[in-house]
Amino acid sequence: MVLQLGALREALLEAGATPAAANKAAEELAGYDREFVSIHTELGKLRNEMDVGFVSVRSDMAAEFASVRREVDNGFASVRSEMASEFASVRSEMASEFASVRSEMASKFTSVRNEMTSEFASVRREMDGGFASVRAEMARLNGEMTLMKWMLGSVLGIVLAVALKLFIH
Repeated sequence: MVLQLGALREALLEAGATPAAANKAAEELAGYDREFVSIHTELGKLRNEMDVGFVSVRSDMAAEFASVRREVDNGFASVRSEMASEFASVRSEMASEFASVRSEMASKFTSVRNEMTSEFASVRREMDGGFASVRAEMARLNGEMTLMKWMLGSVLGIVLAVALKLFIH
């Protein structure tokens, strides 16, 4: 049985077409309608296949992005861990180096302090020895000046006695 569009056939007959031509045109148009339905069905299938494909691609992309995120997160965590370890190592090395430098400086300062104390003691002894000789020399000079005063006083006394004797006679 051939599918026809009845309303189209009736309209063509009323318009003056022959029954054979009206039947043929209605059948042909019905064939086009079947083709459109078939195309529409195929498009629906393609749309469904594309939707399934897009869902699959989206799912694959989401899984891949999640994997990349995990790798990046793991990479950052690894780098953070390595950096923290390196910083701790550098801090430890620097603390050890600073302690060594402090120890060396303290030792050198102690050595310099001891040398300076020894030098100052030596200078003090030399100065005390020098001052002792200066004191002895000052005492000797003081004694000589006292002697000279006495001698000058004696000479003046004699000169005065002689001058008085000369003037009194």
